[in-house]
Amino acid sequence: MSATLYAAWLLLVLTNAACAAVLTPEQKEVSAFVQKMYSYSADTFEFGEFGGNYLLKKQCMLMQEFFLESLLDKPQNNKSCNLGIRYPGAGSEELRYNSKPGQMPKPNLSTPKVEGDKATISVSTKDYGKVQFFLTKTDKGWRIENALYDEWPPINDGKCRSEFLRPPSAWQKKEAPLLCQ
Repeated sequence: MSATLYAAWLLLVLTNAACAAVLTPEQKEVSAFVQKMYSYSADTFEFGEFGGNYLLKKQCMLMQEFFLESLLDKPQNNKSCNLGIRYPGAGSEELRYNSKPGQMPKPNLSTPKVEGDKATISVSTKDYGKVQFFLTKTDKGWRIENALYDEWPPINDGKCRSEFLRPPSAWQKKEAPLLCQ
């Protein structure tokens, strides 16, 4: 290897090492929390099937592990507690077709932004869009308190093509892309 080529390679290695983000413990917690949510199959998470049976109360208990209870509807009349935001661009037919573990595209997580007991993290999935989660730390751990999900497929026309799950608070609105503020 020539000296010039070696110097270029060494510069590239050092630059990559310097740019690699070292996550804080809180950022690692948020990433692990979101990765855990995406580890469930669509059968379980979106459709409430456990062991081949539809178990509404068990699905609602699962949703309470990830979302503030104030976001979730009370289970009644066989209505699901699922908010339908893990894969915002996927319809129920696509989710049902790809319902087994590992069949949905692997999510790509951004580096979480954590400030005290609040955090944001964006998750994108091939073919199914992007969602930005707004989390708060509770006595039970991190919980999602709102989400901003993109229209899918994306349209780049200079307009906000995203929608909040619930009306945003001031800090959530501030964290949204400029077009959506």
